[in-house]
Amino acid sequence: MNRSKDSLQWTTKEEAYSIICKGILISDDDVTESSIWFSLDKNGKKCHMLSAALIWRWEKKVLLPESRFGEACQLGDDSYIYVNTNVQSQLVSSDTTYACYLVYKIPTDQSGFEAPVKMEDKQRNFGDKICYTYIYLSSPQTPVIRPKAGQNTHNPLNRPKIKSLPQQRNDGWIEVQIWELRAATTIKMDLMFELCDDKKFSGLIIEGIEFRPI
Repeated sequence: MNRSKDSLQWTTKEEAYSIICKGILISDDDVTESSIWFSLDKNGKKCHMLSAALIWRWEKKVLLPESRFGEACQLGDDSYIYVNTNVQSQLVSSDTTYACYLVYKIPTDQSGFEAPVKMEDKQRNFGDKICYTYIYLSSPQTPVIRPKAGQNTHNPLNRPKIKSLPQQRNDGWIEVQIWELRAATTIKMDLMFELCDDKKFSGLIIEGIEFRPI
């Protein structure tokens, strides 16, 4: 709460807890402006979202009143998206597994985002073995085939490639899970995204990267 840009007032621990549960904007250690949304979930576990402007400082910024940060990043003629950031250990609860979500909006014409997105986790690459998984930014027009119950998914030929499908959020944004982590010390996230049909990410608006306990 000391890292909050706004002046917060409380007289009891209960009031302070209620404020944090609703969420507060705080500043990053290396950036003066408020660029992290910090909150607690119903179980008292820490949650936070890193603003897109914090991760992609060179991208076009658009003012969006509906964003908790007041702005977001709009991609232009980009063939790739890179997520390269550190997860601060003080912003996650210990001994807790977290899911990480890309929070975004796509243009009204979704035709440019119908193809799956190939995601490379550079931290998990080993030697010549490149770790790829796939996500969708818009709901696929054809059903995604999941493995049958009891199917051997350890065989590389049978391993499902689709990691996650997009979900509509209550705040009007869309989210898709892109990563998981076990809270410990500071962890580095290094991901690269590419549309499988070689199209551009033009028009994609990203609010941020959110971390929530599973």
